[in-house]
Amino acid sequence: MKSTQFPFLSPEWIDAVKELRDTYPGEIPEAPVEIKFNINVNDSPHHDGDTIEAHIDTSQGQMMIDSDHLEVAELTISLDYDVAKSMFISRDPSKVMEAFFGGKILVEGDASKLPILMAQNVNPTPEAMELFQKIEALTLDD
Repeated sequence: MKSTQFPFLSPEWIDAVKELRDTYPGEIPEAPVEIKFNINVNDSPHHDGDTIEAHIDTSQGQMMIDSDHLEVAELTISLDYDVAKSMFISRDPSKVMEAFFGGKILVEGDASKLPILMAQNVNPTPEAMELFQKIEALTLDD
């Protein structure tokens, strides 16, 4: 039987999130700012210590996550796996702020739009909350 849960940021997880995005387009909240940024995720228990490269692009109006880096990005964020999971899956702002002020989130480039983008996760619409719960449900616990 095929698993319905996948390790966070694995190719299978990215594909499942894309499928949700395509299946429930009305539930994806509109991005409050247009930004393209790359993400480096370190210390993943599922990637043999390799850095996971991903990106987020809101230029089409919604926050879209995908694998690999963009050739042109406004900034790059480097963080460890647990912090990334707190940021994107559990959406725990206190853990994210603690990690940021503790130097566990490194930002290269213009970070002025990040607080606006991250604020969207603090008070999501009911539709966005339902989508977040679906994404969390397909994410394997570590």
